[in-house]
Amino acid sequence: MRIPLNWLKEYVDVKISVKELSDKLTMAGTENEILQAKAGDFEGIVVGEILEITKHPNADKLQITNTFVGKETLQIVCGAPNIEVGQKVPVALIGTQIGEFEIKEAELRGVKSHGMLCSEAELGISDDHSGIMVLDPRSNVGDSLSNALSMGSDKILEAELTSNRGDCLSMFGIAREVSVITGQSLKPPAINIKETGEKTSDVVAVEIGDKDLCRRYVARVIKNVKIGPSPKWMQDRLSSSGVRPINNVVDVTNYVMLEMGQPLHAFDADKISGRKIIVRKANKGEKIKTLDGVVRELNTSDLVIADTREAVAVAGVMGGANSEVTAETKTIVLESANFNPISVRKTAFRLALRSESSARFEKGLPLELANQAADRAAFLLTEVADGEVLSGRVDIGEKNDEEIKVTLRFDRIKSFLGEDISPDKVASILESLGIKTLSKNKEKAEFLVPYWRLDISIEEDLLEEVARIYGYENIPSTLPEGKLPLFEKNEKVETSKKIREVLTALGFFEIYSYSFTSKEKAALYREGADLVRIANPLSQDQEYMRADLLGSMIDIVPKNQDYRTGKMQGLYEIASVYSKKSEKTKLSGLIYGGGKDTGFRYIKGTTDILFNKLGIKNVIYKEDKSTNAKIFAGQKEIGYFVILDNADIKRFKVKSKGACFFELDLDMLSELTGQNKFQSIPRFPGSERDLTFVIKEKVTVEEIYEIIGGIKSDIRAKAEVIDIYRGKGLPEGRKSVSIRFVYQSSQRTLTDEEVDDDQTTIIKEVKGTLGGILRGEGN
Repeated sequence: MRIPLNWLKEYVDVKISVKELSDKLTMAGTENEILQAKAGDFEGIVVGEILEITKHPNADKLQITNTFVGKETLQIVCGAPNIEVGQKVPVALIGTQIGEFEIKEAELRGVKSHGMLCSEAELGISDDHSGIMVLDPRSNVGDSLSNALSMGSDKILEAELTSNRGDCLSMFGIAREVSVITGQSLKPPAINIKETGEKTSDVVAVEIGDKDLCRRYVARVIKNVKIGPSPKWMQDRLSSSGVRPINNVVDVTNYVMLEMGQPLHAFDADKISGRKIIVRKANKGEKIKTLDGVVRELNTSDLVIADTREAVAVAGVMGGANSEVTAETKTIVLESANFNPISVRKTAFRLALRSESSARFEKGLPLELANQAADRAAFLLTEVADGEVLSGRVDIGEKNDEEIKVTLRFDRIKSFLGEDISPDKVASILESLGIKTLSKNKEKAEFLVPYWRLDISIEEDLLEEVARIYGYENIPSTLPEGKLPLFEKNEKVETSKKIREVLTALGFFEIYSYSFTSKEKAALYREGADLVRIANPLSQDQEYMRADLLGSMIDIVPKNQDYRTGKMQGLYEIASVYSKKSEKTKLSGLIYGGGKDTGFRYIKGTTDILFNKLGIKNVIYKEDKSTNAKIFAGQKEIGYFVILDNADIKRFKVKSKGACFFELDLDMLSELTGQNKFQSIPRFPGSERDLTFVIKEKVTVEEIYEIIGGIKSDIRAKAEVIDIYRGKGLPEGRKSVSIRFVYQSSQRTLTDEEVDDDQTTIIKEVKGTLGGILRGEGN
């Protein structure tokens, strides 16, 4: 928020330097920086003083001026009605470029003109083209316009407000803060309305259809307004605050919003059908043309301001073109309401119409502010638009927020702030902030929170207020006291660390990708996934929350291939996937660039090593139609892997002969991760034996492992498939599977007979159960 100092001084007497004020505000919690209002670049335009004005002999609407510009007096013909002798005005000299127009010596209806007197519109300062711009009388004749404007330019503070301090989104709210930190008295905005005998309620009625979304609606009526430019002082303040002046009525609503923090809206009363305002939810498919000229379709969750015929404004966001104040407007209905913050935020975000008004409603506004702002605006309209304010207000809904009382225990001051601040000092600080003391004794005090401080509700809030006004710089640095909390290991975090160590050591690169993706890539291998659609996506490529990580990784591969060359590359990511019912953390990995078979061996080898390092036992891979294989640890499904075919590769623009992907559930990995146990090196030698079985193609390695695992043996240390062969020399529909067995005992040297007995049993069981025979044997 911008804070012009000249405007701020209307409410509080600032006697310190701008730098000191900026520092004090920052230390009190309102971070800011000092800006200097820019006068602009007006090359060739100087300050002139009008010495003489005479009528043009051949044109009723033109006048001839003699204007002194420092070194000479120029004859300049001018058609503006507001020029007077003695005025200091901007003069564009011969050769000056204004937009695409170059100032040249000209003859206007028979009289030569040696320059041009400029309006604000011609200079690009504002839209006002009603007359010549009149400069500060202190301006030096002949000086450049840039220097002349800098003379009166305002120092501006730009504040970065925290989300809970909605009360500081106004000039008067900042003035309250400055009053406290400087000790200067506060002067509220002037309100001195002289009402007519006619009642507001005779002209307009108000009905609130949804009291949850509109807690209060105040309407005032001002008649006989004269639409025109607002005074220069108001335009300057608005411009310094970053708001473009429009006309006196609209400028007043914007001015009071910036001044008091309450958004307002002005309707042309003659355009309100039935002279009745109805606050209701939008009808299904209802449309409204807003003030920016765009026709917008509303939904039934949007709150609108309507008359008896149609919607005339989107509540808290923007007015409608069908009730706009124009040059012909004579009577206005002034709206000052309290709308639900969440409703305004959702509507503004969905319509992409966030504004100064919606920003204030989104933070929440006190009910009491509505009537104050309406009265202030009505008063200003009598001053700048010659309006006549009708008697009373139409005021519907709640009038005051529930009082908030907070108890502060004085023994908490030392423990919470680390500084002994006396109870009297604490009460004095809080009183200066408008927080009244209701009762007080040696142990505690009860305080009443002012209506504008919606952010204060608990004891800690009061202590924070004391700390920032007392001065953080005045609180000494101390070591924390008390017992150190017991460290609790987070298994999920620890497992993630181990996974990163293992995969990085295996040559994988970790990636970070967006959770948003397209519908096509949100769930590539999760048929029927309950996808979460984003209400306001940035683009169609980011319309859904991902249900698996493959789509996100596929997006990254083409970019990675452009920057890194090599036969095979591996990526991994630990991130969340989403459904309408849950959010889960997954580990995913992708290997590409080495062909389908090579990629498969690497992906399975990677997961095997990972499970071994994590201490996860009894891992098996089961064939699956929807993916390629599901991964189990015991009876628990912990993930799956997929071999991407050529169609997938081409569809996602991956430059590779093949790619393999796996995804594992991180919560299950954390649950199953065990502590690796170290064993001593065996004292006795081991023995290796290889068996190669010829079995039917449909028999899986898992089935062979189950047979072997079912044969109990104290000497068999390991059994592992080392080769699978299909092709020449084998009957059709058959394959050969080679298995390596390791035999070892920690107590003795094994004999050949012991090993032979186990091998014989295995051969018999494989043949009897699976129909497998040793290669080289007949049927």
